[in-house]
Amino acid sequence: MRVVRSAWLVGAIGAAVFGVASASSPDLTQGDLDELTPIESTASLNQLDLVLGGGSGSAADTTVITTLTAIVNDPTQDIGVQVRAVRDLGDYAEPAAHDELVTLLQAATPTSRGPQVVLLRSAIEAFGALGTLGATGSGDDQYLIPLLSPSSAPSQDIRAAAALALGNLCDPDAIQALRTQFGQENVPQVQYAISEALRVLGSCP
Repeated sequence: MRVVRSAWLVGAIGAAVFGVASASSPDLTQGDLDELTPIESTASLNQLDLVLGGGSGSAADTTVITTLTAIVNDPTQDIGVQVRAVRDLGDYAEPAAHDELVTLLQAATPTSRGPQVVLLRSAIEAFGALGTLGATGSGDDQYLIPLLSPSSAPSQDIRAAAALALGNLCDPDAIQALRTQFGQENVPQVQYAISEALRVLGSCP
């Protein structure tokens, strides 16, 4: 059963998201929408499909991913909403979700602070989540390996997230890069993440 990690269907998303739901699912009542929006609850992927996709199944998944991607790339959106949308992309084992996350990883710029670090870390973790779903392929480690280096990722949180995500991809090609970086890394948090990634890779089928 697929479970969404973040309850991002909250009032902060506002009329834009609810407008999509109303237009694509005229049978969805305001009561149904209200049921999905409490901050303390967590929506399932079926609920996301229903509200943002207007139904269920692959067609709804495609619509949801399109909506999430639009939110991620809308600079007028609240950063918290964008982060939740990025994370939710990691729950959809669909090529469109994979490709959007790759775009976010490739657009990364060397920085150690600000909202871009938060969004990048969310994209890295979501990409790793796709790996646990088997929705990434051979060679996808190329998008994460550069983020192990302080020159590309001065934020230790980003380097640690990249290491853990590489473990989730289960691609043995990442092992040497992780070992090399471990020998150069001097931040305990990142060293631990690299060690954990190597442990996970060692148990991959």
